[in-house]
Amino acid sequence: MLCGLWALTLAAPDQPLRGGAAPQPAPAARAETALPSPAGLPTAAPAVAVAVAAAPATEPPPGVSRAQWAQIEAEAAQRADAPAELQRLRAYLEWSDALRRFRDARAAGARAAELAALARSLDEGLAERIRQAELSAGEARQIKNAVLEVTVADEALRAEQLRRWAAAELAPAVPADPRQAAFERRQVEVVAAWSALPPAARDPAALERELEALRQQSFSTAGTR
Repeated sequence: MLCGLWALTLAAPDQPLRGGAAPQPAPAARAETALPSPAGLPTAAPAVAVAVAAAPATEPPPGVSRAQWAQIEAEAAQRADAPAELQRLRAYLEWSDALRRFRDARAAGARAAELAALARSLDEGLAERIRQAELSAGEARQIKNAVLEVTVADEALRAEQLRRWAAAELAPAVPADPRQAAFERRQVEVVAAWSALPPAARDPAALERELEALRQQSFSTAGTR
């Protein structure tokens, strides 16, 4: 994640969003000043703002000025995946703004219809935020529970939906089968040896039989000992 960007959504002490495990920018592109946030973080130094003010920038996402977004675009441009990274950052900032508006609306006692609309918008982006490691499991569960509180009236049904959602979205990844990697290494060796034979000696049927025997050997119960 670009340096200082998380300050946009981490200003409030009770805000659960955090910085995940996003990659750091190149040292030459680091921004050492915090960007402004709805909670009133200090603005960037004037020299930084002047340096990027003339840079062309697309329409910035919520909570970011044009100059600040131009600076982020300049930093991201040094990455091989610049378009995808900028798209991810924009989506995150837009979703974070929806979370802020949802919280503000709840605190202000907004109408049920307004809260439900904000909750649906928040819920639509939650899975992607989890996939991008921008939320911990606990933070995601907290947000999902808040969404359900305004969209599902029945408490028992709400608890069941939260349980099912957590099982589907927050379940730990199934560990990779170590036998698969070993099989793939041996498979490459077998195919390479077959390819090294004179053309007249290459029997596809024999290769298929050897690979099948390797597969059975690799994934049999005996092969796990």
